[in-house]
Amino acid sequence: PEYSARERLVVALRMRVGIDPADFERGTGYSLVELLGAELPPLLNEGWLEWLDGRLRLTEKALPVADSILAELVA
Repeated sequence: PEYSARERLVVALRMRVGIDPADFERGTGYSLVELLGAELPPLLNEGWLEWLDGRLRLTEKALPVADSILAELVA
């Protein structure tokens, strides 16, 4: 179940609109913050992910290296 939730997260992050945390939790049973745990703060602090209008999404900076970033989230 956790792996499936992570896969869903990665697919959603590939879309520029990002992912709504409430929709994600309803659909998977996992909160984004709990699922990502310690992985989330560095990704936010280094500018790879951002919260925009209540949604988590990749930043413009992250787009050229998105595959590498997203691969870490399912590993």
